Amino acid sequence: MPRQFPFITKKRLIPAVKRLAVARSAKAAQAHFLNSFKKQGFTDATLRLWEKQKRPTGRGILIGKQARLKKSIKIRRITRNSALIATSGVKYARIQNEGGTTHPTVTDEMRAFAWAKFRETGAPHWKALALTKKDKLTVKIPERKFVDRSKELDRATCRIIAREFLKIFT
Repeated sequence: MPRQFPFITKKRLIPAVKRLAVARSAKAAQAHFLNSFKKQGFTDATLRLWEKQKRPTGRGILIGKQARLKKSIKIRRITRNSALIATSGVKYARIQNEGGTTHPTVTDEMRAFAWAKFRETGAPHWKALALTKKDKLTVKIPERKFVDRSKELDRATCRIIAREFLKIFT
């Protein structure tokens, strides 16, 4: 037998449950996207691992010293029907997620940094960067999807919504 709510009508209860389900689904989506960094790949129907780094850092792909990209994934807005989970404050998030080509300008600061890294590591690619005559570089970034639609996430969201409605109406 359904529970009786003497002061709450169904007309007011269903939107409240919807808002709660959307909020819980948003938390699940955020956790799903953050889990991509742990798994080093994105899960849609199956896990698709990210392409390996050319020069491994030992921290994992897309995880720098401050993990800025990972920390930027936040729930930005929740409405009664939807939630927006996005990155902010990280200029390179889109190209890392979708892949592409970028053309950074070679600055004096970049050359100084390259010399410092060459002295520290002795790696020839740093010396090559410090000595390059180019004003702009061409850097190809492979797609490393971490935020996108996901069949696994859709199934989890359906389970969360069903669970919230069952809690109220059973």
